[in-house]
Amino acid sequence: MTLVELVKLIGNILTEIDSMLSRPELSTSDPDWQQLYALRKHLDDQQRELVKLSINLSDAAYTTATQQIAAANAEITKVLGDFAKIDKVINNIAKVAGYIDKVLQIAGKVGI
Repeated sequence: MTLVELVKLIGNILTEIDSMLSRPELSTSDPDWQQLYALRKHLDDQQRELVKLSINLSDAAYTTATQQIAAANAEITKVLGDFAKIDKVINNIAKVAGYIDKVLQIAGKVGI
């Protein structure tokens, strides 16, 4: 996955989160809404950092991290329609954020 593809994927996840946050059955006072919003903010910040980077795309750790991000995104998409599984959505978004942290760490290793 190229860096541009990764940034686009994160943008898609942000759109999915925005869709969930705007659902009427999820109040802004709900702890799930607050957790989703916090994760959304974190992913947005990470996306901004990624846009600034130049990463060695052949790095095995980068490839592994982006594969994990894609898999977690597939899980988010799978359960997104079932509001009863919001805990799984939150868990997978947290995984994505963790994998993006790995990508940002890789970028730090290459002297950016």
